Amino acid sequence: MARNKRYNENYNKILEAVLLDEKLMEYAQYEPSEISSLEYALGSKNAIVSAVATIVEGLSEEMSEKEIYNTVNDLLKKKL
Repeated sequence: MARNKRYNENYNKILEAVLLDEKLMEYAQYEPSEISSLEYALGSKNAIVSAVATIVEGLSEEMSEKEIYNTVNDLLKKKL
């Protein structure tokens, strides 16, 4: 499915809305520069940043809740 620019921008906004929470940034110890885009956040070494990005990516790809859960679970097992 081809993705248009506006579609991608919406998912980047969702990512930013979650990850720009000051308390979450303090707890997870990451900088706003780590979330400049969904693609960049997916590659983050920070487990929380990459987990949230994986959830947003799963939503953008219309994955089921179970698929998203399994993907995030596998990611966290590798990173933690």
